[in-house]
Amino acid sequence: MSVSSTRFTPFLCPGGPSRVLRELWEKFRFRKKNPRRGRVYVLGLKGYLFAVTVGVAFLYLLYTQGVLHRLREEAHAVARMYAHVTAAVASGRAQGLEMDVLLEEVIRKITFPVVITDVRGEPMVWKGVGVPWDDTSKAAIERLKELVRRMDRRNPPVPFSASPGGGVFGYVHYGDSSICQHLFWLPFVEIGAIILLMLIGLWGLRTIKEGEQRYIWIGMAKETAHQLGTPLSSLMGWRELLEAEVEGGKLDQDRVRHILEEMGRDIERMKRVVSRFGLIGSRPGLKPQPLVPIIKETAAYFRRRLPHLGKSIQIVEEYEDSPEVLANRELLGWAFENLVKNALEAMDSSGIVSLRVRTGNGIVRVLVEDTGRGIPQREWRKVFLPGYTTKSKGWGLGLTFVRRIVEEYHGGRVFVRDSAPGVGTTMEVDLPTPERRRV
Repeated sequence: MSVSSTRFTPFLCPGGPSRVLRELWEKFRFRKKNPRRGRVYVLGLKGYLFAVTVGVAFLYLLYTQGVLHRLREEAHAVARMYAHVTAAVASGRAQGLEMDVLLEEVIRKITFPVVITDVRGEPMVWKGVGVPWDDTSKAAIERLKELVRRMDRRNPPVPFSASPGGGVFGYVHYGDSSICQHLFWLPFVEIGAIILLMLIGLWGLRTIKEGEQRYIWIGMAKETAHQLGTPLSSLMGWRELLEAEVEGGKLDQDRVRHILEEMGRDIERMKRVVSRFGLIGSRPGLKPQPLVPIIKETAAYFRRRLPHLGKSIQIVEEYEDSPEVLANRELLGWAFENLVKNALEAMDSSGIVSLRVRTGNGIVRVLVEDTGRGIPQREWRKVFLPGYTTKSKGWGLGLTFVRRIVEEYHGGRVFVRDSAPGVGTTMEVDLPTPERRRV
């Protein structure tokens, strides 16, 4: 079966939340009883991907925050240890080799801000605070005192004495290391990056959606011209035949009657096309009606066109007695026309198109089979995507609209039942009976 882009227009999903929920529930119940034939995607693939992305980002943020908290605590503990070592050195409690090791390995390698003050709070020694060690100007001293006040609010100063057991001689004031300062801003950077990525993702999804909508509307414009062009060109041909009859001066009543009947069919076809396009974006009315007459009408329409296709193709019909379904005759007929048209185009010169109706478990199943080129199994899901086509010409919108008509409007399901290259394709349309929809 080839993929066609004709005989369709895009449809918006009409109706309020109650209708949407009712249809989703119907799909869920139906597919739960037929698990091998697919799954229901309530949010859509993009919605699930977005939700998964947000969830992963949230879990990553929680994990990194826990790691950062532990790193900050460890860095703070190291700074506190260095402050106590500095106080020990300042107190003179370390002597000889021990003093040399402390000076060489500890004090000189301090990477966090530290200020040593006397008991009055006057700075005596400082390091890593952005003030040169030999700058004793009034402005520098005031800046150091302000830094001391800020450091004391975060970390309590460590006192030291001039001799073991003596009174307090001064204090070691220390702040967080550069690592802690960087870690402080990291969560905000992470959140900003996640928000930026989410915004970029939303922008990308919106761009893709807008592109698909533009693609669909352009395809719809071309489809409109095609739909109206076929009966219009036929009417022009019949008009020329009538003019030839009139100019000949001899009117054949039977021939004129045949021409008028054909013109009437073309006019009815144009009225039907206009009616179908008028359903765009509106909520179509569904009423109980038998499904077989709709399929028979579709088969009769294409059977009349077979002589003009230049192919030796048979259309076989096999129907069982089936209950009524809630349907919009125009839209559902449009869907079956597209499926049959795809089946005809899938066969190069000869073949068979079979239309079968089966009933069971509150479901009316329509099978459209052909003996055409077939579709590889890896492509079965792709045939319903906008833009997918196996033909050199076409917009690849036909089966996309078939799915919308069947699933969004009629609460049913359409899928590739079976297909193989060189063997043919079977498309299945499942429609619930009114009793099943009410359950």
